[in-house]
Amino acid sequence: MVWRERQSGMGDIIDSLPTPDWVLFVSKLVGLYIVIFALLAVGTTFAVLYQVGHGYFHFEPGQYLVGLAFYVALPFMLTAVLAVLLQTLSPNKFFGIGLFVLFIILTLVLYNLGLEHSAFNFGAAPIATYSDINRYGPYAQTHFWYILYWTALTLALAAISYGLWRRGSESALKNRLRLLPPHPVSP
Repeated sequence: MVWRERQSGMGDIIDSLPTPDWVLFVSKLVGLYIVIFALLAVGTTFAVLYQVGHGYFHFEPGQYLVGLAFYVALPFMLTAVLAVLLQTLSPNKFFGIGLFVLFIILTLVLYNLGLEHSAFNFGAAPIATYSDINRYGPYAQTHFWYILYWTALTLALAAISYGLWRRGSESALKNRLRLLPPHPVSP
């Protein structure tokens, strides 16, 4: 999504429009978030249909919504911001994809080497088990604090990504780094 305008040859035209940078940046993130929620909705629909096919009719839509939004979608949303940052930093689309794949592989390798603590795995939180008697119990609070920690880091990454957002024909990272912050704060 970050490179779509440039690949279609419309990048210079869109970059010349009097649209603020934040509109372009936020629209890319919202588009990614819509894809995440659409995929989770399709998965939930198939899971409910599977349950119906096996004779289970005690549905808990509130539990599905909380479980998917807070415990599944939120870590994906945080990772989407990281992906946008890597695409913003990269000189071309395929290098950015390679950086993100390298990040995923490195995360898996470190996890398998024993570095599996949630404080070191981007967007991760301890698994929150659910039961009908105890609901999420003490796991919800632990999950909340870890997600708050990762959200704070993700907001910093989003600010960096926004500050380095590529607009116009200038694409060299060192020149965009010189322009940070993009908009001076007025007193």
